[in-house]
Amino acid sequence: MDRQAVNRLVEDWMQGRDAPRALRVWVATTLSGLVFPGLGQMYNRQFRKGLLFAVAAAVFTSIFVFGVASGVAEAVSEGPLLLEPDRALAVAERVVGSDGGVTAGVAAAMMVTWAAATVDAYLVARRRRP
Repeated sequence: MDRQAVNRLVEDWMQGRDAPRALRVWVATTLSGLVFPGLGQMYNRQFRKGLLFAVAAAVFTSIFVFGVASGVAEAVSEGPLLLEPDRALAVAERVVGSDGGVTAGVAAAMMVTWAAATVDAYLVARRRRP
């Protein structure tokens, strides 16, 4: 797809004209599935739903990253982390287990949110009339 075709698609979208169905489905699914949850919904003009998915994913991602970072920082404070499989596995088990499974639960919630946003973007894009 050349630059002019992309510019036409963006201009059509900005003016409320829809792209062909196959392209619309592909773009919406790719935005929510590979870029960030909620972007496919926004592409489908469901801005509130897209914002809800994006905020949920951002919150879950932040909690997960903070949980993992704090667990790794705690492990590093006890001594150097060597690149040995047994030591790495022990650190991973400690990070996930040290907070009573909160990090694992948040990771699961993050994956469910991402999958739900991707499936929703796909289904809505397929249902929308041209």
